[in-house]
Amino acid sequence: MEKCCSVDEIILLSADELSLAYAEVKGAAAGEDAVIKEIHGRIAVVSGSSPGNVFSRMGYARMHSSFVASGSMEELKKQISSFELPEGSFAVRSCRYSEFPGKGMDVERSIGDIVGRQRKIDLKNPDNVLDIYLGERLYAGIHLEDKRGISGREPTKRPFFSPVTLHPRMARALFNLTGIKRRQRLLDPFCGTGAILLEASLCGMDAYGTDSDPEMIEGAGRNLAYYGVGAKLEVRDIDDIGHIRADAVSTDPPYGRSSTTNRESVESLYRRAFSSVADILDSGKRMSVILPSERYIGLAEDFRLIDMHAVRVHRSLTRHFYLLERS
Repeated sequence: MEKCCSVDEIILLSADELSLAYAEVKGAAAGEDAVIKEIHGRIAVVSGSSPGNVFSRMGYARMHSSFVASGSMEELKKQISSFELPEGSFAVRSCRYSEFPGKGMDVERSIGDIVGRQRKIDLKNPDNVLDIYLGERLYAGIHLEDKRGISGREPTKRPFFSPVTLHPRMARALFNLTGIKRRQRLLDPFCGTGAILLEASLCGMDAYGTDSDPEMIEGAGRNLAYYGVGAKLEVRDIDDIGHIRADAVSTDPPYGRSSTTNRESVESLYRRAFSSVADILDSGKRMSVILPSERYIGLAEDFRLIDMHAVRVHRSLTRHFYLLERS
């Protein structure tokens, strides 16, 4: 059976938490067997046989386009002139991804003149949009999609809510760090309201969640059902997950502040958690975890540290995203 030819796409990464966005796009690409051809500022050029799959599973990405051209202004004009644009009318729209000395309207007008030699220009209701990404290097691509759906799944809009619930963007970034593939099993042993499970299920993973609190398991089930997805859910303490086999683990354990640890010290809980997860992951498999402080990472004795990204939430809380690999 022949493989589909590779298609290049341009992904515009989110401006906030750019370091985490870089790591996320790399993990998401690995999970989709795609290749990152170039990263320049907030632009990632990705090549794969299933266009859109990397973008669709990401949290820290804003929009994407089918690659047409890149380079200086003159190089862009030359490449677009020789590119066979799809049928239908066009509009040219620009966005800045980094410092650019010129005016976006001037670029749109200049590129629009070239596009107009092939296709009708319709600024109000075009069939296609040619995105021009402005920065030190210019990129052009046919617009595919904006990342807007995530805003409809914010924690406060779910049937079951907890103030410590991860935002969908953070949940996606967390499991994407592991490079997990669709249909592989992702375990969250502190699943809480199901934030990670929800996003993983929507991205096609086999989601499995456990939590010691029956109320959280019941609430997670309600949240998943509300969005039309499912996951295997069980009431289990962190010491009681030895029967589970997973391809990756992603979790945001209690910090002992707004989320309870049942009077157990955070250090004791995390030590038990790392030990239990180490027992169910084969060597080389990965775990991504959010910790409230760098001092706890030393408890992951059976893991190798791959990467870390600190995300400041407010004055008294910084979430540390860790990517670990089972030794």
